Amino acid sequence: MHEEIIKQADLQNRGKKQANFHVLRESAMPAVLTENGFIDHAADAAKLKSDAFLEQIALGHARGIARIFQLSTKSSSGASGNPSHPEKPSATKNRMHSIVDYLKSIGEDSSFANRARLANSYGIPNYTGTAVQNTRLLHAIRSGRASSKSSSSSSPKRVHLPASASTWRTYPLDVIPVKKNSDWKLTPAAFGGLTYTILAEPYPNVVTIQTGRGRRNIYIGPDTSARRLS
Repeated sequence: MHEEIIKQADLQNRGKKQANFHVLRESAMPAVLTENGFIDHAADAAKLKSDAFLEQIALGHARGIARIFQLSTKSSSGASGNPSHPEKPSATKNRMHSIVDYLKSIGEDSSFANRARLANSYGIPNYTGTAVQNTRLLHAIRSGRASSKSSSSSSPKRVHLPASASTWRTYPLDVIPVKKNSDWKLTPAAFGGLTYTILAEPYPNVVTIQTGRGRRNIYIGPDTSARRLS
């Protein structure tokens, strides 16, 4: 683990140590504690603000785990590959058949309560976690579409982006809706404001809309100027 992290992260190598740490001693399984820089060290703190640096640290951990357990990745054809060349996350997500695994892969809460909430937003009533319901939910989230039954049972909900907003970030449906994943912006100010029908709500305060570039997710939390319309 240590060697793989050092290969990826531009950090001072402070070596490996053993100690009677509570988080290791009380673990019910083999455990390791890693320290990846210190926020009270100016040089480390600066690096820890970089998304690219954090991704390199994560990659080092992933490769370290693969090395410990002698794991290898698989290509899209199913053949074993080299652990040093893990497949792209998007390819993995597209092949997942478990709603729980898929939600975890995109950083979403996979608990039953959240799945039930998502199922309701996608028009899957009386969710109990059956295989059929989970398959429908997985397909709905991947496609970004609320079910026709849900949309026909009530008036479409809409969201208004005010003219005071010069731009508004949008996100592809298959990424976590955080700033770094936005690859295109709407321009409400240029049109005196924009109003969209809400097609789905895949995350809390995130809605799916139809734009000139297809279906996109946008964040409309209470800290924004977006307004829901009935």
